[in-house]
Amino acid sequence: MAQHTQQQWIERIHCSSVPLEDLSDTACPVCESTDRQQLIEERGYPLWRCKWCTHVYISPRPSQSWLADLYSSEYMPDSDDGQSWEVYLDRIFEASARAILAYHPQRGDLLDVGTGFGGFLIRAEQDGWRLHGLEPNSSAFAVAKDRLRDRAVLYETIFEEADLAPGSYDGIVMTNVIEHVREPLDICRRAYTLLRPGGFLGLRWPQTSWITLNRARLAGISRTDNPIIGAPIHLHDFQRRSMELLMHRAGFVDIKHAWSSTRRQPKQSLPKATVVKLLTAVAYGTHCVTGGRRMTPFVARLTLGRKP
Repeated sequence: MAQHTQQQWIERIHCSSVPLEDLSDTACPVCESTDRQQLIEERGYPLWRCKWCTHVYISPRPSQSWLADLYSSEYMPDSDDGQSWEVYLDRIFEASARAILAYHPQRGDLLDVGTGFGGFLIRAEQDGWRLHGLEPNSSAFAVAKDRLRDRAVLYETIFEEADLAPGSYDGIVMTNVIEHVREPLDICRRAYTLLRPGGFLGLRWPQTSWITLNRARLAGISRTDNPIIGAPIHLHDFQRRSMELLMHRAGFVDIKHAWSSTRRQPKQSLPKATVVKLLTAVAYGTHCVTGGRRMTPFVARLTLGRKP
């Protein structure tokens, strides 16, 4: 898939309009506080910051049925084998797999929520996991099924509706999924019930609002059609405090933040590529020096928590 085609797909999805009847207001999805501050209006969607837990979210937000229809059909790009899409994610898959291995050396049953074309499960297979995956998009599911065949148990459904038995997994991984769901706390609590004692949940999540909001503030604007967090597809932009609160409220302990690398970039001009490499090096250095306690606010993280 050509990069310009991929970018057009992203813009088309993020600009999808939601009918008024499919929109509803919400309090903070992490702590349920109604004490909030409006930051900006992105593509017609008010963007809020919770004054108590710092979580950033849109409200009103799309309905579950609207989101389910989107993810089952047009969300994933068209691709013959998925590898042209996943080539940009290989470093993320590798870094996440290494971080999981360090956090949870035992092997067992691993559930990948939002499997996509199967790339992370293929990487996790190298570490000896028994593979399970959920993917609601029919075309991506077909590719993953073809690539993994009988080496993985795959379900074509969303996590909220999957018929899964409690205590079935030793690890659950969601790579860039939690920012898409309406009820992140419910998602994490369900993951808790599906895990065996000692099992882990790994959430990889982006941080986008810091840099995009500052750009908007410098421009002196209060509404924009440019992406801030990616509304209405991205419903949340987690901060360290809100992510840790989310995990603790769901029952997880031993919360750790791991480096999960950055998305591979397409061909860039030399000056831009140099800046990207420099910022990535600074972010990685900060993470290493502080043991994951300090987060560069525009680089995604993998947060891991354990079920007691």
